[in-house]
Amino acid sequence: MQPEKVEEYDEVKLTCRTTCPAGTNPTYIWYKDKKPFTKQHMVTGNTLTINPLYKSEAGSYTCALKGHEGYPSPAVCVDCWSVEYTSQSICAVRGSSVYMGCSYKHPRHLTVTEPFWHKPGILEDLRKKANSRVKFLENKENDCSMRMEGLRESDSGEYLFRIITDDSKGMFSGSPGVTLSVSMEGESVTLTCSSDADPPATTYTWFKKKRAETFRMEGSGWRNQITDISSEFSGRYHCKGKNDIGANPPKNTSASISPPGNIVEGDSVTLTCTSDANPPATTYTWFKMKRAETFSMEGSGWRNQITNISSEFSYHCEAKNDIGASNSSAVLVDVHCEYYLL
Repeated sequence: MQPEKVEEYDEVKLTCRTTCPAGTNPTYIWYKDKKPFTKQHMVTGNTLTINPLYKSEAGSYTCALKGHEGYPSPAVCVDCWSVEYTSQSICAVRGSSVYMGCSYKHPRHLTVTEPFWHKPGILEDLRKKANSRVKFLENKENDCSMRMEGLRESDSGEYLFRIITDDSKGMFSGSPGVTLSVSMEGESVTLTCSSDADPPATTYTWFKKKRAETFRMEGSGWRNQITDISSEFSGRYHCKGKNDIGANPPKNTSASISPPGNIVEGDSVTLTCTSDANPPATTYTWFKMKRAETFSMEGSGWRNQITNISSEFSYHCEAKNDIGASNSSAVLVDVHCEYYLL
């Protein structure tokens, strides 16, 4: 987003970029607050221009490449309210401490007067309670992270961050918040994964993050039970749900050469690999063949350039996503000698 910080009536430009092979004249789909953005006169190519920025244009914007609408970009908040939590579900053992990472944004014409954490339905700053064990960290601008120490079972529940501003109507709580589950050592806890997929997700994968490392957990299913819990199980857990709609390995993979036609020694050519895949292919490998030998080429990516070409080869590519891989047919680069008239 340009500029990064905006005021009312500014000009704002949002640019959509993708690593997917977009082809020629790609179409980008824009969304505002998760609904299709209908003001197409504000869209040129991959750029959405808001000029001037009225209060009515404030909101959360995302984009997607047409044909890949199921894989939208991360949201960009344009002069709007937002609270983002590092994790929305945390499990911890009694007596330990827990960190709730959080950042927020608000309309620039408002000034924050009272930021605080609270529980649902109780708009009271948790720090104001007697013997409060809550520390509001505020390590940097727009940081709303907090730490709670000496955890008890009664601390289990949902926690939300709230912003109050100098406008009597300018207030916002980030909902849903962070759900904390506090257990005693030796107890069992159940992790539950849910999604809005239609048809429902059929495969679930669980992950645990501790410090900077992420581990894939044993077990599957939308519920996962941890028995005989202890401090070694402390960490952040997240899940991935997946259904079968649209998911497929690459198919119709093809390789092409540009420019077409006669190629002379010393020319440069560009090889392009395309495929139909959902999710899009993320890894491309190129091969060249001469007679009965096949060589893996240096470089990767859906495009590969060969400079100062000197000999005839056949080329093919492999496109790969998380589901599988597919190879293209071979294309021949017929290199002609260059003749000089002296």
